[in-house]
Amino acid sequence: MNKLKFKYAAIFLTLALAALSKLIKLSFVVGSQRMFFSGINVMAPLAGFFGGFMGSVLCLLFSLLFSSKSAILLAHTGLPNFLAGLYWRCESKIIKLILPFVCMALFWQQTWGSLAAGYAFLWFIPVVVTVLNLNSLFAKSLGATFVAHAVGSILWLYFGNITNTVWFTLIPVALFERICLAILMVGMYKSVQAILSYQFNFKSTFKKILWA
Repeated sequence: MNKLKFKYAAIFLTLALAALSKLIKLSFVVGSQRMFFSGINVMAPLAGFFGGFMGSVLCLLFSLLFSSKSAILLAHTGLPNFLAGLYWRCESKIIKLILPFVCMALFWQQTWGSLAAGYAFLWFIPVVVTVLNLNSLFAKSLGATFVAHAVGSILWLYFGNITNTVWFTLIPVALFERICLAILMVGMYKSVQAILSYQFNFKSTFKKILWA
């Protein structure tokens, strides 16, 4: 029963923090006149880790409440973070490798993407994290946020209007941005972990209960 309460508490806490983090604007989204990266880009993937598949689905539905039916807005909120959460939680290396490789293929197939092929090389980062089995919290966060970046970029590529020149100029921006998001994800993970561990007195068995 404690395990069940723990999981529900984890889902509720991450969704509550995601709702609050939506109000925190982090940076302007290149290619949009009115969109920003917000704290939800940090919290949403954590819903998949703490709440599993159900947490990811709930966070996806939550994200859609704050967006329109536009694929561009969906690229900024729901789907990328949903898949990033699944990447973080999933234990199958095959699934973890499929996500970035499919995004690379889709990017290189599109006209502007084929002219800016180097941009998609950023998505080898989650591939390296998976292949080398890097288990540090920062490495997992970095892999997850680059999966979100890959999915979001594909939606922007096919439904937005960004030329190959802009994609090239975004390479260092995306790298810096995702490293910062990974650092923030580590901080929020530790914060959620501390709150739940204190509330349930499970500090010594946190991982065992979380992954049970």
